[in-house]
Amino acid sequence: MMSPAAFPPVYRAYVFINEQSSAMDFLTREHFDLKRDPYIYPLAYRYKLRFETPLDINARTFYERVSHGDLANFLMEANVSFGEIVEIDDGLYPYFFYYLSWSRLVLAPSFDPSRVQK
Repeated sequence: MMSPAAFPPVYRAYVFINEQSSAMDFLTREHFDLKRDPYIYPLAYRYKLRFETPLDINARTFYERVSHGDLANFLMEANVSFGEIVEIDDGLYPYFFYYLSWSRLVLAPSFDPSRVQK
């Protein structure tokens, strides 16, 4: 059996399929209250896969570094906008994060990549 370290994590960015999808998601962001809701539930059919690349850190480290502003340049270079989805897949389990603001990612546990637009 290979160790999880043998599989470098993969970073994927899911972007809106069009302006209408982005506008509809605005309501999701506006009504989200981090103090009340630990998770957010974006609709996968509003997204498409735009970018995929290996990443040298796992999902937890990624989340912690974004929360401290350490990955702001990475997110800008990857051209991720508010409301879009970031996936970190370590080969064992994919973690989906909703990009709420500059230093805030929110887990999106129900995001289903099989429902994104091709």
